[in-house]
Amino acid sequence: NGKTVLAERPRFHLLLGDVSYANGKQPIWDDYLKQIEPMTRVIPFMLTLGNHENEKLVVNGQEQRIGYASYLARFALPGTEQWYTFDYGPARFVAFNSDDFANPEQLVWLEKTLAEARRDTKVNWVIVFQHHPLYSTSKGRGDNPALIQTVAPLYDRYKVDLVLCGHDHHYERQYPMRAGQSTTLKKTDYRQGEGTLYIVEGGGGKSLYDFTDPIPAICACREKTNGYLRVTVEHGQLVIEAKRTNRSRIELIRIKRP
Repeated sequence: NGKTVLAERPRFHLLLGDVSYANGKQPIWDDYLKQIEPMTRVIPFMLTLGNHENEKLVVNGQEQRIGYASYLARFALPGTEQWYTFDYGPARFVAFNSDDFANPEQLVWLEKTLAEARRDTKVNWVIVFQHHPLYSTSKGRGDNPALIQTVAPLYDRYKVDLVLCGHDHHYERQYPMRAGQSTTLKKTDYRQGEGTLYIVEGGGGKSLYDFTDPIPAICACREKTNGYLRVTVEHGQLVIEAKRTNRSRIELIRIKRP
């Protein structure tokens, strides 16, 4: 919640889609923005689109799809606003709209953006944030084969360091991945380039989801809990802390540069 974010005092806050759950009811957007104002007036609020931002209205008994209009009207984000990038220190953050993952224009942009990041000597870390997970053990959902087929080869090719996702209401983290397989079974202290780290943190406040059993070999950690991530960007390492909303730690992960 906003009080927890304020207590952490981050340089900025990432929200991984499904922002207000207004689902077309515009007053809910307004109530939500008033609720988070104590946080957003002092901490930059950087978002990516989720499926609940792809809205429809009911007008005179008829459904009318308005897409991302409510979201785009309320936030001022870089680039197209549906997908964009920004730098913080030695890290390049890439907001990918996974709700529209097959969009050819966005995919051209994504590959160009990742390629440019890897050519830029000032960029040590490439971090993608999107709504839908590629890999998941959420009961009734599981992996997203179409998303894996579309974007995982790009994340592999350009050795994306970290992919942050929401959508599933719990915490889940895979071991570093390449070509759909884990590259190590270590719990932390990874070498940069060893694999892309995929993390799901969708426990922001809605009802929590169950997991499927048994736990697959690629899954390093999972917990049915409300929580958040604290990511610390340094030149020599990336530190990811998964925390519960009471600020106790689930796990600590380090990725170190060679």
